[in-house]
Amino acid sequence: SAAFQVEGQYTTPSSTSLGWDAKGVLANGGKELSFAVDVTGTLADQESKKHDVVAQADVVVTGGDVYFRLRTLNVEPPHPAIHAEQAAALIGTWYKLPGSGSQPDVAPDPGLLRAQSQVIHVTEDRGLSRVGDHDSYNYAIEADPQKLRQFLEAAGSEQGTESASALVALLGGMKGDMLINSKTFFVDKFRWASSAQGASSMALDMTLTNHNNAAPVVPPQGAVPFDLKSITPVTLPASTTPVEDEGGNFPLFR
Repeated sequence: SAAFQVEGQYTTPSSTSLGWDAKGVLANGGKELSFAVDVTGTLADQESKKHDVVAQADVVVTGGDVYFRLRTLNVEPPHPAIHAEQAAALIGTWYKLPGSGSQPDVAPDPGLLRAQSQVIHVTEDRGLSRVGDHDSYNYAIEADPQKLRQFLEAAGSEQGTESASALVALLGGMKGDMLINSKTFFVDKFRWASSAQGASSMALDMTLTNHNNAAPVVPPQGAVPFDLKSITPVTLPASTTPVEDEGGNFPLFR
């Protein structure tokens, strides 16, 4: 287990720019987590107009189940793709996502673990850096696009090759650094930033503390099943693109 804080930024060429700050805990070797996240930034619409976004949410993953609670969501001026009324109806209630449930405890495939470790390359040993009250090994790292694709395909992504390609495009050019406690060998921090020019980019900075001493992950009480069919979707204009049509199937988006 460990407590974590992660700050991130996501931008697109269309002037969408979102930042997030999440705090929470990991447990059971990373299979369970609980965190609260604040999201701020701007969304661009089809006419490149900017809309300010402020949102807060909570997420819990435990025992194979996924829960979420939307605490706040404000978009000014209103974005044409966001169904404000239906989003407002979700605020304050814990929901359990459909299709969740306990999964059997299956031993991980050693080949898959090896492929995952090979996705990250150490490009430079920067020596020791001070983190809190101890020294940490500081390594420059990067993601290998080809091995990232192999890892995603081996993981059997249900979204298929197209989804894997999108993740490779976003994550394959990531570079950063990782700091590892020189005494315990726990990961203290890691930072990632994409290096692609003229494309969507992402950066994140994560700090891990309280290793093996973090608070337990506890599922929320009284969560309501989240049924997409119970919320009437909004019909999209005929002029929208296929990508936007897919987004319109989610009840919060027009």
